[in-house]
Amino acid sequence: MGPNFPNGAVGVAYLLIRLQAAMAGLQFIRTVGPALPWSPAAIGIAIAGLILGFYTRTLAGAGALSLFAYCLFDKPSFTIAGQALAMAALALLGAGAYSIDALLFGRREIRFRP
Repeated sequence: MGPNFPNGAVGVAYLLIRLQAAMAGLQFIRTVGPALPWSPAAIGIAIAGLILGFYTRTLAGAGALSLFAYCLFDKPSFTIAGQALAMAALALLGAGAYSIDALLFGRREIRFRP
């Protein structure tokens, strides 16, 4: 089964989930950024990709793994675990119709001639 890019209210919901994941990334920069000098730039690029819906599944999966690892090994928190679960759900669901992914990998119509 190929990627599905729903539109309408469901597409807006996907957009809101992408924005929530981007805010989780901003909070991660705020807490971990000073410890790792490369992390704000790398996470900032990932946040821009999530907001625009560019390679959403890959970026959200990497974000979920990062947040889970941070929660397990550094600072256990229900809030961080919840954000990681939301990113994991986004990685499984995809970006929705209002994204660059929909333009790149969206629905295609295949016609066969008789």
